[in-house]
Amino acid sequence: MPYLTDALQEAEAYIPYRSVISPYATDDQIQSELYKLMTMQNSLRSPRHPILAPG
Repeated sequence: MPYLTDALQEAEAYIPYRSVISPYATDDQIQSELYKLMTMQNSLRSPRHPILAPG
């Protein structure tokens, strides 16, 4: 999804973390990275809308 990330950054979106998983990653490596992503605090901010966060 590099194109999505690039487009968001061009729109001045702040992306604090990028997750890169090798196509050769083991199941343990994938599970570890997914766990990191699931435990991160997520929010979406738009200049036209109030702060949106997962429910």
